[in-house]
Amino acid sequence: DGAALDLGTLSGGQNMDVILVDCLMYDDDNLFAKALTLLDRTYGQRRKLIDAVGDVTLLQEEIVPIFDNVADMTSCLGYLIFLVRSFEVWGVSSRVSGPFGPDKYNVVLETCSKINAFLLHQPLEYVTPTRGGGGGLVSTLSHGASAFNLSVHVESNEEVEPNSSSEDQLNTIPYVFHQNVLRSMNLQTSLVESLNIDYNLSFKGSICSGEEKVQSRKYLVDVQKRFMEVLIVFVTGNEANQTLIFNKAIPHLMNHLGAMKLPEVWPEDFKEELKQQLPISPGMNAEAVVIECLRKNEHLCSEVVTRELFVTFGHILNEFPDPSVSPVLEFFEIVCRPCNKAIIRNQSWTVDVFLSDDLPNLKNCVASVFGIGNPCAAPDRIARLLCACIAEDNIQTASHLQRSRLTMDANLLVIEGFITKIKEQEDIVDDAHLGEMLQLLALMMDILVVDPRIFRRKVVWEMVALVCGPLINRLGAVTIGKTRRSLEFKKRLNT
Repeated sequence: DGAALDLGTLSGGQNMDVILVDCLMYDDDNLFAKALTLLDRTYGQRRKLIDAVGDVTLLQEEIVPIFDNVADMTSCLGYLIFLVRSFEVWGVSSRVSGPFGPDKYNVVLETCSKINAFLLHQPLEYVTPTRGGGGGLVSTLSHGASAFNLSVHVESNEEVEPNSSSEDQLNTIPYVFHQNVLRSMNLQTSLVESLNIDYNLSFKGSICSGEEKVQSRKYLVDVQKRFMEVLIVFVTGNEANQTLIFNKAIPHLMNHLGAMKLPEVWPEDFKEELKQQLPISPGMNAEAVVIECLRKNEHLCSEVVTRELFVTFGHILNEFPDPSVSPVLEFFEIVCRPCNKAIIRNQSWTVDVFLSDDLPNLKNCVASVFGIGNPCAAPDRIARLLCACIAEDNIQTASHLQRSRLTMDANLLVIEGFITKIKEQEDIVDDAHLGEMLQLLALMMDILVVDPRIFRRKVVWEMVALVCGPLINRLGAVTIGKTRRSLEFKKRLNT
């Protein structure tokens, strides 16, 4: 029946392509738009088909690790999305929804553990049989690369011996092939919808005791944290999954950033000791999901990330007593240079956040790197971030640092302190802070206008001697060694 509705058939066999192209030539915007729409509808189906085929991952056999076979895997993932959508029933005990469903709670946790194990398991491939022998299973060694140290729950019946080699233990980096398999099986829908789970649901009118409200919150918090772990493994090192999850889930992830939220309204008979059983930290670890989505993803960092996200991460970082040791700091390092290519917009936003008067902890932490105020625990990380903020000749951010008293002179004073320490110890100080400050000074001198009087300062030439001295000594030792070997060789020839 579809062929009978084809435009060419309805027109009596006329060449509709020629007619539509001719319509494009008329000076009529409405006619042009409709003719172009029909052409796109005719030939745009191929693009949709290619996109749909591109999302398909082919398996040579129905055998898969962890789940045993594709049918069981499909069943588990289908039941998982059902449990996610019905959390109001099994995750809350009330007169309306009935008692808790601990069996369903355990199924969710077990399925998430299986998914993590599958993602971290080596894919199996079948070798094409040859005349000399039959085919067999071989392991593929390619997997996604990530610097993120994954900490996930993986259930296994086999115990790993303490002294066993690293090859026998579970990998900590997921395999791209298995990530693609789960994307083709629509796991992302379950993961995105799991972010809608309201762990404070029992405090919004459920008719149950205070102890049951606490138990309900614990159930749903455990489930959502486990889904966050799956999200991290699902997107790590996989650009397609990163883009898919970030575009669909970022509004929900924003709601879970920072500490967990307490109920907005407390029941009148809710005891104070029960309130103490509702933790707010650590949070859901949604920050790690966002960071892994952005890692080495230039498209998301340059086109999709908004200023609002920068401000939100800035407020989260400002809540730490010492922001320099927070893992959240990595967000700013990544968005400034996701693929060793600086993004000017993100550099400016980062400097604006770190020098904002509304975020005093961040501002003081940056100032401490230049010797102003109390020192932070990891100044090298802050200095490295500042290097990323002014990299590739960003004069706007470099000037912003200068106006905030974070100048080359302040940098030289910090380096001078290190040189004094080196003189006292008579040895090179192996300090990451010194290395990053030297790199930052080099970038600032390359971008900003340098006062020639700076070269009259003693610390500048001591710094040159510090950097070049060991190199010259090393080159001298190599030259002397070569000369000695040459003289010995000539002496042997004469003999």
